[in-house]
Amino acid sequence: MDIETIFFKTEKGKDEIEHRSCGLPFNQRRVLILVDGRSSVAQLKARSAGIPDLEEILEELQRQGLVHAAGDGVPAPGASVDDAPAPRNGNAAAGVRERLIGLAGEILGPDAGKVVRKLREAPDSEEGLATCLESCRKVVKLTIDEAKAEELYRRGRELLH
Repeated sequence: MDIETIFFKTEKGKDEIEHRSCGLPFNQRRVLILVDGRSSVAQLKARSAGIPDLEEILEELQRQGLVHAAGDGVPAPGASVDDAPAPRNGNAAAGVRERLIGLAGEILGPDAGKVVRKLREAPDSEEGLATCLESCRKVVKLTIDEAKAEELYRRGRELLH
């Protein structure tokens, strides 16, 4: 597992946090709570001192449909994201791109497909991603929801700075 991978909760994962419907073991529940759509696996490891096998737990949560890896090309249950994974070239913009993709999935859920495609095609620069984010804001505002568009834009700008 790539330590730069960012996970976010699916709707099923959010429901599990609220209702405990899956009966997760203690450590799986702790890891699910830690997943925030912004932290990489490396950051989750740093915050989860005392939880052995964090990566295996994340993989199990993913198999159960409770979390989804940003940019892994495998849509969360009910999601429409069906693109191939973006190439990872190791630069800072690529890391921000992955975080923006995770953010889009977190905010837009099954409606994130168009935004994810636009983010994958954006130039590998802060300026290119900022321009793409503005374009995504317009698309979401026109096709999905104005409040979600503004949240995506606001939180996306925070990631860019």
